[in-house]
Amino acid sequence: MLPLLLVFLLGAQAGKEYLGFDMTISWTFPEEDYVLFELAIPSSYREAFGWMGIALQDARDARDSFSCDYYIAPMDTGLMTDRYAQANGFSLTDEDQGCATNLDVSSEEVGNYLLIKFGRPLITGDRCDIPLYKDKPLMVKYAIGPMINGNIEQHSFRFNGLEYIVLSENYEDKNNDERFVYGPWMVQKWQNVKWYEEYGDPEPPGQTYPE
Repeated sequence: MLPLLLVFLLGAQAGKEYLGFDMTISWTFPEEDYVLFELAIPSSYREAFGWMGIALQDARDARDSFSCDYYIAPMDTGLMTDRYAQANGFSLTDEDQGCATNLDVSSEEVGNYLLIKFGRPLITGDRCDIPLYKDKPLMVKYAIGPMINGNIEQHSFRFNGLEYIVLSENYEDKNNDERFVYGPWMVQKWQNVKWYEEYGDPEPPGQTYPE
């Protein structure tokens, strides 16, 4: 694998998806067979939550019947752990399942955001990693949740979501699959305001809108 510093220097942004709760995920291809993801989270979440997780699965799979790569980072370190599961719920690390960790990780704070970076070969050959292919659609599930006594606890139904992306070199999030709070588009602002006025839910922490 490439050293992380070299990966970051070589990479140029290929795609970016707007998640909920003022978060984004972007990716680059510093090598033909290697993808580097960068997850941007408001730094204030480090005090409100204990962990952040991303899951990648084939977009053709059902939400509750799948093979899925899970990546979970404690908020204190921001370093992703390599995990795998075939069901929703807590996922064991690859190493705990007799597989290898095929992930390069780092994190840093830039401005008001924590940047969580994790990279891997597209095809690892490991039974605990799903194969990733350029220009193919993926479902991206994400959640933020609590840590209690150093243990990852289940997130609430409130602080999670999913998106569909195409893992391409020129991907643009056009907001076709969004609902309520996702992305910097004016129509989303007014849909979101209407939702909260009607159902009385408070605004998610850190959510911002363009003027």
